[in-house]
Amino acid sequence: MSEGVEELPPLENPYSPMAVALVTEFYSSDNDYPTIQTDAVRRALAYLSECLAPDSKRTRTGQGTVLAVVGDYGTGKSHLALRLVQEAGILLGDPHRAMYLEATASTFVDLYRRFVRRLDRDFVRTSVSDFYIDVVTSSLQDTGLSGTILEWLENRELNPQQVVERLGLMESSLLRRVHENLAQVTDDETFGTALTLLLRSGFEDAVWDWFSGAAPAEVLRERGITTAIDTETAALAALGVFALLFGSHQGRFVLVLDEMDKVFSAQRREDEDVQAAFQELMRVFSKAGACLVLVGLPDFLRVLQASVLERVAHTVELDPLEADEVRQFIELAQDSRLAPFTEQSPRYVRDLSGGKARDVIRLLRATYATWADAARVSGDRRSPVTETMIRGAAHRQFGSRPGDDVEAAVTGVLTAHGWPFRRRHRLGPPGSEPVDFWVTFPGRAGGCAILLTRSVLDERDVQVLNRRLDDLANLDDPVEALIVINGVLNDAVAEQVRTPLTGELLRSVDPAFPHQLATLLGIANDRLEALTGDSSSALELRFTQLSRQQASLHGFLEQLSEQLDDAAAASTRGFATVLQDLAALGRGSTDSPHRLPDHVGEIFTDATGTLEDLVQLGPILTGAFGPTERQSIDEFRTLARGTEFFPAAGTALVLRRIMDGFRAAVETWYGRMAADSPQSPAQASAESRAQLDRLCRAYDEICSQVPAFRLGPLTSVAARSRTAGARETSLTYVQDVVENLSPRVLRAVFRSAAPQP
Repeated sequence: MSEGVEELPPLENPYSPMAVALVTEFYSSDNDYPTIQTDAVRRALAYLSECLAPDSKRTRTGQGTVLAVVGDYGTGKSHLALRLVQEAGILLGDPHRAMYLEATASTFVDLYRRFVRRLDRDFVRTSVSDFYIDVVTSSLQDTGLSGTILEWLENRELNPQQVVERLGLMESSLLRRVHENLAQVTDDETFGTALTLLLRSGFEDAVWDWFSGAAPAEVLRERGITTAIDTETAALAALGVFALLFGSHQGRFVLVLDEMDKVFSAQRREDEDVQAAFQELMRVFSKAGACLVLVGLPDFLRVLQASVLERVAHTVELDPLEADEVRQFIELAQDSRLAPFTEQSPRYVRDLSGGKARDVIRLLRATYATWADAARVSGDRRSPVTETMIRGAAHRQFGSRPGDDVEAAVTGVLTAHGWPFRRRHRLGPPGSEPVDFWVTFPGRAGGCAILLTRSVLDERDVQVLNRRLDDLANLDDPVEALIVINGVLNDAVAEQVRTPLTGELLRSVDPAFPHQLATLLGIANDRLEALTGDSSSALELRFTQLSRQQASLHGFLEQLSEQLDDAAAASTRGFATVLQDLAALGRGSTDSPHRLPDHVGEIFTDATGTLEDLVQLGPILTGAFGPTERQSIDEFRTLARGTEFFPAAGTALVLRRIMDGFRAAVETWYGRMAADSPQSPAQASAESRAQLDRLCRAYDEICSQVPAFRLGPLTSVAARSRTAGARETSLTYVQDVVENLSPRVLRAVFRSAAPQP
């Protein structure tokens, strides 16, 4: 930039379309891996540094540590987990000594097998070879042979096998001593045997197959290895063995296990064997001088029994970001520049997003896009981001609905229940502000006013609402009032709103909003009856409501068929083009799809299965054409009456189609990899890696346009019918699955072996 010339903000958006941990361990400097230095981040890094410092008391006494990192969805747990792995690799000077694993499977057996797939054979062989060097060195010193040969061994200019062969030493006797040492260090005779066999020619494949969970081959059975590593306790014990192996010879090891809430579900609390094995694993890590980092939702710690939880030395909980931390992130993302955001912007962003890291990034991206669009039209890049831009972006990102949608939802509830109402009705004198809905009840004096408002963020918003409520309280007739917030609610100021009915504020994006509104209107009717003391019109009220409900139902059924036809046509037309574009990114003119490696395919299967679990129509439809016909039809009628069910189901269908398109594109990418080169994806060319990155970004960009918050009604239904052991169905979990799909796939691909045939 020339001196004296103001640098204008670029029109290109600096924020990722998906606010998730896109990074991997391959980063080598903090510049490649920007992290907001929150108190939680500083404490987590300090605990890690303390454990790994060369002069640490823990290291000198062989004591490692267990660190838990917990937080809600979107608070940055995976980002911090990867940051810890990257920092550990730098501190230890060897990236093989720090490993990150996602516990996406439901058992420790699957988790252990993922661990083995990530192990570097040369690193394991070198760790075992250190024991052989010790034994050979001791033997040479006993025979008086030392000097240059010992230096060569210590510097690894010669390996122990070469020394044994050249000097004619007795290999069997030396390997027997190696086996004894390994068995003593690992506390496992069987593993001592298997690791020693890695030093002998012809055994490596059989040993690695056994490590990977296969039944032992005959050559291993002959040497006393008779059982597979295929149980929870055996898998946890095996993880401990490798920690002890890597911790030998003053070495240290860091293992970060992310998403522990998936592998440690509530049903594990009563599993005494697994709890005891996990407690032993933590003890072994401490003995080995290693660092075990457990990352997940806070719930997983509550599943651990008290004796197991005592082994967790430190717990770091990720809190919402504060305004100054939001500013840090803006400046990190924008090369130390705050513009086009203003000094006030970080506070607005923090309040509107609740400070959740993922939502902060989503809101910043949406706001920046709004500013850039305005700058393109006006040609003025000096105009700053306004509060209106931030509020508008928050409405689009976090579930506020267009005003017409909210009004339609309220109208639907009132019509369905037969309550008379008026729109934009003025209750006070001329010039006073009208209420959005005025609901009356036959035989009742007064009525219920429904006030629609946008986000409630600060005291200024509270004052506006309270002024409207005070105006209603001063009327002659009794008035109940309901407030419907179509936007974001700042919990810190919510209690300052004086709501005369229940003290609760309704959120239009809540999946249960129609039910809550109907319930509160019923309460309002009862309260008005108590105030007037008039119950003579109760029967008349009921007949009026039934009449209106019947008319509403007929109208709804007539509209439903048209809506379904329109939705299907729009979905087919709109998303066919999008999915074709996504698939085109992954294929060339002659490429064909390719079967994904199992651990990559599992990620897609889990994601699509989560969406399928939301639409639980199978049992209802089966019953509708079977013995439970009446009950099943009634259940479907209940679903269909909700104005949000069909938009939610359509959103789930669209997301499923996008995931299928993404999977097809990745399969085609693998097909090209297999055709062009036998190398693994981790060794792919820069062009191939860039192509995969474009696929992931295309998925992110498309999904960022889909209002996933509309899945809320489906998640509520799925939660009620959820069986033990079924997938989690909360809205935050489903959104996490959708938004985290591309980074999970990217990490899994670059950790995979060569493409499968």
